Amino acid sequence: MVNPPWPLDWQRAWYRAREHVRVNGPVHGGDNLAGVPRRLERWLRHQITHYRELHEGQRQLLADLGLGHQEVERFHAWPGRRRPAADGLAAARVYVTRHGHLAVSWPTTAADGFALGRWLAVQRVRRHTSGHLTRLGRTLTGLDAWWNPPWSVQWQRMWWAARYRLAGLPEGCQWWPGAPETERSMTWLRRQRARRILLHPGQQQLLDALPQHTGAQTPALTASGRREVSDQAWALICPLMPLQQSAGGRWRDHRLLIDGIAHTARTDTPWRDLPAHYRPWQTCYRRYTRWLADGTLHQITALTLPTTDHEWQIAVARRLHRGS
Repeated sequence: MVNPPWPLDWQRAWYRAREHVRVNGPVHGGDNLAGVPRRLERWLRHQITHYRELHEGQRQLLADLGLGHQEVERFHAWPGRRRPAADGLAAARVYVTRHGHLAVSWPTTAADGFALGRWLAVQRVRRHTSGHLTRLGRTLTGLDAWWNPPWSVQWQRMWWAARYRLAGLPEGCQWWPGAPETERSMTWLRRQRARRILLHPGQQQLLDALPQHTGAQTPALTASGRREVSDQAWALICPLMPLQQSAGGRWRDHRLLIDGIAHTARTDTPWRDLPAHYRPWQTCYRRYTRWLADGTLHQITALTLPTTDHEWQIAVARRLHRGS
């Protein structure tokens, strides 16, 4: 084709692709362009992305390479396919608008199925490997200055949770799936402030930027004798509790220990961080391991409890599943 109605650069790239096809056979969208040289792969992906905008003659030439309409559809249906950076940025903008940050976990996906968490993880690796801030990195930094922190993304996500629990969500934002509750966030914050000297200077600055919290803001942390388990739930749980052993000293109140176990599971905090009214934490932990071994805790999580007890019951069941 001497004078095509599209750019000559496109036609030259097509000739290079045709040479590859003559040697290796047609390309396929159903295998996510596996085995295609990197330069040719980028060109083909660009054609697939803008397929609807191509001239009918260009589509026919791509079909001569094996990349017809059906193969383009198969490419889009590929579950783990790589997608253009523009797709990632679009998903990142939507997430920031909705949740206020980009400290997302690996499994996070966008509404259209785009693997946003995995894509951001790849961008972080590329940023560390290149050693300089790319144009894509600068754009992401404009969306969230801490999208790529020098500490764990989990720490950064907890910091956002603590910030929003103290100052409130920005207008128009909403909590992300799995966001920690107030008590867990404040317990985490107290622990970070206690070990502040061990943290990265940037982490210290972020902690200092948070407003101070008081007991009025987090009554669940300061109210002594707080019951995790309701009276109605305890009436169902009590018959499952083992009887007082005849030998040894007096056992500590079963209900208080169940409260402590429920608190630890619900807030997902270490045993050592149990509030004072549940202590000593060693007793609570030993009873947890004993009731885990004899099946008592599994029976408790299988009970039909009041709605107000569902949160801690589900948290305990999740902890049992992890075996921790």
